[in-house]
Order: sequence, then C-alpha cells, then structure tokens
Amino acid sequence: MSLFDYFEPAPPFGCHRPGCIGTLTRWQGQHSNTACSFLWRQGLLSPADQLVPQRIKAKPDKRSMFRLPSNAAIHAYGATCDTCQAYARFDIECETDAEGLWISTKIQAKIAASRVIEREWIQCMNCYDAWRRIEGKRLYLCPTCEGVIQQ
Repeated sequence: MSLFDYFEPAPPFGCHRPGCIGTLTRWQGQHSNTACSFLWRQGLLSPADQLVPQRIKAKPDKRSMFRLPSNAAIHAYGATCDTCQAYARFDIECETDAEGLWISTKIQAKIAASRVIEREWIQCMNCYDAWRRIEGKRLYLCPTCEGVIQQ
C-alpha cells in the first residue's frame, strides 16, 4: 500500500506547458493515517476507485464507507501530464465541507496576471514575455518567470 491517495479535480487542470493540451493527472496527497491508494474525485463523497491490484482491492460497499476529513484543506502534488509526461510545476489544495465532500480546488503557486494580445498571444504581466495562445487552453506556465497563468 502507498502512503498517499490520488486526487482528480473536476474539471481537471490542463497541462501548463505552452504547447501542450494534455491533462494533469494522478495528483497525490495525504489526509490522514488511512491512505489506501484511493482515487478521490471532486464532487463524490466516497472514493471512486482504489488503485491497487484487483486481488487486494476493497469491495465497493466497503470503499463507500470511507470519507475525507471534514472541513479540511488537503495538499496534493506530483501530477503528470497524460500527453507530454511533464510534471506539474505547482501543487493544489483540495477543500472539503462538513461531511467530507471535496467541494473546491485551489492552485498553490505563484499566480501571474496576464493579458491576451490580438486574440493569438498571451502576455505575462510579471515579466512581459509572450507566447501563442492555444484555443481552449486555460492554464499556462510562463517560460521566463515560471508564474502560473489562468485564463
């Protein structure tokens, strides 16, 4: 067994590399002494799955009894892109409500302001570097100052 669980934000975060349109997956986090390689999905009260060999996996009825801690902020890290395999350059914080339901996700990083130039370029307002915008992409990492930019 691992010493952490896996977390899937909803909606997922796209890869931050300027040219990639992949998704960051397999966020790892620790929330208590009961980490069992569960896969937690934002918006679900119990684990969606358990990422272990089938022969040792908890049955769905048993798995449905597990909960995240109530009113907690769970630190998660170590995601990779499902397309380019790049590691996430930032962490996330998963917030739960009084019942242990994961209700929100925040990026834990240096956030940079930005602006769109002529609909095709994004400019970082920290260092003024600019690069081509990709339609539908919402998350970038500035290649110069490494600020995280959300569109």
